[in-house]
Amino acid sequence: FDKLLEEPGHVAVDTRSPDFFVCGHIPGAISAPLSDMGQFAGWILDPDWNFLLVLERIEDLLLTRSILLRVGFDNVIGYLGSGMEGWYEIGKPRSTIRTIDLEVLKDVFEAGALEMVDVRQPHEQEIEYIGGSKFIPLTDVSKQSTDIDTEQAVVTMCPGGIRSTSAASLLKRAGHENISVALDGIKGWKKRGYPIKTREQEK
Repeated sequence: FDKLLEEPGHVAVDTRSPDFFVCGHIPGAISAPLSDMGQFAGWILDPDWNFLLVLERIEDLLLTRSILLRVGFDNVIGYLGSGMEGWYEIGKPRSTIRTIDLEVLKDVFEAGALEMVDVRQPHEQEIEYIGGSKFIPLTDVSKQSTDIDTEQAVVTMCPGGIRSTSAASLLKRAGHENISVALDGIKGWKKRGYPIKTREQEK
């Protein structure tokens, strides 16, 4: 698995939940949770890549592969048989992504010390958004990663942490290190009564 990752065009696709991914993953891996794999595959994976899967359970292998096949990806060439536990046991490197509590995020964001990147789709952003956030849909994150200052602290936001974790993994793969994720997302932001803008308010 490790040697294959050194080959051009070979990418680790981590199908575990965001909670597991942020705590530890193979450097350069892309987060594409099994729960949303059918949709995410077309959004964030390149059909020219060869995929090496990281699974939450070995039993998920056939389902993961069948989902990828249904969306036209037939280049799954292997999976991490020992899982991340085995990867850790033999001392292989792991990467993490910071998480940030919404209470802390609000203060830091309002102080201008952090850039918030909203990775929802345009139709969602048209309804409501957090004022001052930058819009880059998950579908465009890889293409627009250079639009984000690598020196600036960045947090990715979506409704509940799934898309934002995938976006953070893509940004980190592109060389952005100062990345964090708010796993409670915009739903949590609204639940706490923090300010939200709507397009109606702009009219």
